[in-house]
Amino acid sequence: MPIGNRFSIAPNTETLHPIGLVGCEACGLIQLKHEVSSGLLFGGLLSQSIQSPKKLIELDYQVRNKYKLALYIGGLSDPPSLDSNQHSTIVVALAPFILASADEHKNIAPLSYNSLISEAVNRFLENAGPVDEVLIDNSTKEAHPFHASNVNNIDEYFSDIVRLIKPDGRISLRCPDITTILQNGHVNYIYHEHQVYFCSSSIKKIMEGKGFQIVSASIGIDHVNSCFTFGRQKGKDSGVGETRAVGKMKKNRCGQEPARFQEFASKIQTSREKILANLNRQAQGRAVGYGASVAGISSLYQFGLEERVDLLVDDAEKRVGMYSPHSNHKVFSSRELKSLDVQTTLILVPRYTDSIIARWSGLLGNVMPVGRV
Repeated sequence: MPIGNRFSIAPNTETLHPIGLVGCEACGLIQLKHEVSSGLLFGGLLSQSIQSPKKLIELDYQVRNKYKLALYIGGLSDPPSLDSNQHSTIVVALAPFILASADEHKNIAPLSYNSLISEAVNRFLENAGPVDEVLIDNSTKEAHPFHASNVNNIDEYFSDIVRLIKPDGRISLRCPDITTILQNGHVNYIYHEHQVYFCSSSIKKIMEGKGFQIVSASIGIDHVNSCFTFGRQKGKDSGVGETRAVGKMKKNRCGQEPARFQEFASKIQTSREKILANLNRQAQGRAVGYGASVAGISSLYQFGLEERVDLLVDDAEKRVGMYSPHSNHKVFSSRELKSLDVQTTLILVPRYTDSIIARWSGLLGNVMPVGRV
């Protein structure tokens, strides 16, 4: 499978990389079996961002004492907005500090992203001091090169993160949860950019090793991510972290037994055969893949459809006119569906199926959602 975010403005020769998961018996994390370097995954994005770095924040003494300070870590854009009832909190991003560190190095390719994060943390602490909350978030529609799930050394990563927290501060984490992915069959969210997949037991073990414990936990509405809040441990006998939500998640844990993954792999193969059989029964005509995203590319290759679609369509204008990695499918705007004369539409990110059908009913031909098993 190619690296899913490497769309290009001209036909490309992107390389295919193995995709598979392996469990770590020591920490319980599920990780990519074949590691792809962070530089290859996100180096181009980082190099582009260095060309237009953002100004580093400067918070004076009065501001630091009047407002709570939260630090967003994940992507390279502005931080997500907090709820309106949290107007007493200023949210800033770590990205400008990362870009400043990267800009000092003439060649960022051989650098580990962990080292860039460590340097950025030092810069931030010098400028602003420790914060009340760290928000490690992947909810924005962009790449998140500095999110916990996208780095290859989790122990180093969280060792740097906890240095940012005030004694009574907390860490909020939204991350891909392997249990919910398996339970809901979201095979298209397994791709190279996600180097690590957490579950409640593995993240609990990692954070306890850093002196933190789970305060709250919940399964995301997308049934791919889960949300955790951590605070410093209060003592061995503390009941913090054993909330009703955490207890429910523990009860729903499906475990990481080999049989669970073998069953998942078998479902992928069965789904692939059914999809290809359905396509073979369809009348001849143009077949399009709806969803020019990393998850969409994952669906395309996980189900062996790269040679069965003629083009891709997407709502996001930023990818219109570009070519998909390796397969070189040209991306068209969904607004062009009327002129494309579509016979079959493969919806590559199936959680958007209802909204896509509601918006473009009558223009999609035969609709086949793919990406879940």
